[in-house]
Amino acid sequence: MPLVFPRFLTPFRDNESVRGADHARATGRSWWALRYEDEWVHEWDPEPGSPNGHRDWPLMPKRGRQAVRLYCPNGKFAQLGDTRDATGRLFQMKVATRSFSITAGAVGPYVRTLLGQLIGMVTGLNGECTIYAWEPLPAPEIPVDAPRAPDKQEWIAKSAEPGLYEQAVERWQLDIVEYERSTQFKAFERNYNAWQANACGRLVGPIDDNVYALRYQNVGRVKAEYLGLDDGE
Repeated sequence: MPLVFPRFLTPFRDNESVRGADHARATGRSWWALRYEDEWVHEWDPEPGSPNGHRDWPLMPKRGRQAVRLYCPNGKFAQLGDTRDATGRLFQMKVATRSFSITAGAVGPYVRTLLGQLIGMVTGLNGECTIYAWEPLPAPEIPVDAPRAPDKQEWIAKSAEPGLYEQAVERWQLDIVEYERSTQFKAFERNYNAWQANACGRLVGPIDDNVYALRYQNVGRVKAEYLGLDDGE
C-alpha cells in the first residue's frame, strides 16, 4: 500500500524513520532506502565498488525486496510496500537533464539538472504502478517591476558629475522601502519563505502510472534492471 507521512505525523517513530529524515535534512537532498525482511539498506551507505561511493540501485540484490522509501530534505518521506515480498515490483530512479552553453564558439561544461527522484511500485498485471517523487523547485522569481539597484559602472560611464551615483542609490533605497510595503512584494515574500521552509522542493504523489510507458517526466519504459528483473522477465 502507498504511504506518505510528514515526519511529525508518521506512526513509524522508530530509529529508521528519524534517521532517514534527519539525514535528508542535513544533506539537503533526497535519498532512497530499501527494505529486505527486517533490514533497511540506504542509498547513502558506503559502497566502495559503486561509481558514486554509495549504494547503487541497479546493483542491489534482486530477491527479497519488500518496501522502498524516499526520504526528502523537508523532513517527509514516502513509502511503497510493506513486509510482504515485492521482488520485481519496486523501482527507483532519478530523472535529470544535461545541458551546455556555447559562447564565442567555445562549448561550456555540461550542467546536470535534477528534475525528480522517484520511487515506484507495480500494482497491476498490465504494468500499472504507483509512484512518489521529490522535485527540486527553482526559487520564486523576483517581480518584474521590482526596483533595480543602479549599476555603478553604467552610471560612471554616463556622467562624471560628482554625487550622481550616490543620488541614484538614495532614490533606489527609497523606492525599495516603498515597494516592500506593497501587496505584490508581500505575496512574493510569502512564496519565497514557503519555498525555503519546504527545502526548495516538493514531494508529489501518489501518482498512478505505468512502467511500460511512464508518463512522469516522459520517462517511457522502465528498464528491467530498475525493477530488479533480468531482461525478458
